Amino acid sequence: MGSMLLAGMMMICGCGGSEQQYASSEEAAVKEAVSNFSEAGRTAEGLAVLFVEGATPDAATRKRFAPYMPSASSVSVSGNIATVDVELEELATGNIIGPAEWTLEKVGDQWKIKTCPFP
Repeated sequence: MGSMLLAGMMMICGCGGSEQQYASSEEAAVKEAVSNFSEAGRTAEGLAVLFVEGATPDAATRKRFAPYMPSASSVSVSGNIATVDVELEELATGNIIGPAEWTLEKVGDQWKIKTCPFP
């Protein structure tokens, strides 16, 4: 009886671990999508792959973000929607502004930016 109880507890613990791993990998993928913003974000074509359809920033918004590197701190994933607190580091000075809450949506197997307000 004791061994059955132990086996049951091990199965329960094992399931929780994989759910937590899944959440951690989703959070990591969301953070990566945010960090890709500054690398690909210099052109409309580069940004188009990072954003959901119809949400790619215009030239004025791209210019406003250009001197900054985004950094995701807290991530909350619910289904195919993630909310992320994002701070922007000014590349020239190291000054941090923010946070602002960005929204990402999972499209297929990729997280794409849906909203990215400037802090």
